[in-house]
Amino acid sequence: MAVFNRYFGKKDKIPGLWLIPILGSAVMFSTFFIPIGFHGTEGVESFIYVWISTADSMRMEFGFVERVIYIILLVYLSLSLLFITVTWHVGAELLKDAFAKKRWTPGVEQKFGWKLWIIIILFSTPYLFMVKFLDEKQFFELIREWLNLRYLSEIALVIIVFWLGRKAAK
Repeated sequence: MAVFNRYFGKKDKIPGLWLIPILGSAVMFSTFFIPIGFHGTEGVESFIYVWISTADSMRMEFGFVERVIYIILLVYLSLSLLFITVTWHVGAELLKDAFAKKRWTPGVEQKFGWKLWIIIILFSTPYLFMVKFLDEKQFFELIREWLNLRYLSEIALVIIVFWLGRKAAK
């Protein structure tokens, strides 16, 4: 929303916005429960890409394509390309805004932004370390821990913003 929010006006209404949580919940439940139904609770944890293994064990008897794996791989590929396109666009727009020369006062030249470059180096160094020294399974474990930490911090952020909003309203 950091980039795309600028294109929405206050009077713009998105039709069918109420469908997003319903469809999202249906996708999340099916993504979670269908592989458990095929492989069991113990068998699911032994796969890295659970849905690829699940789709490989499915068959459509009267379908145009007999095996479901081809359909799932096509959907995965489409979603991956969509995610990559949106992520690169948002990243490019944020970097373009971060490195743009802004002059608030006419005639005053901006200084070089060392702080921004230091922040970029600090955030890119751990990533380069992870790519070089971790294998795929270790990387997924690290991501799992990161998402758990992020979940707790986002809950804390919502509570703090709610508290500050209530405090400002008084």
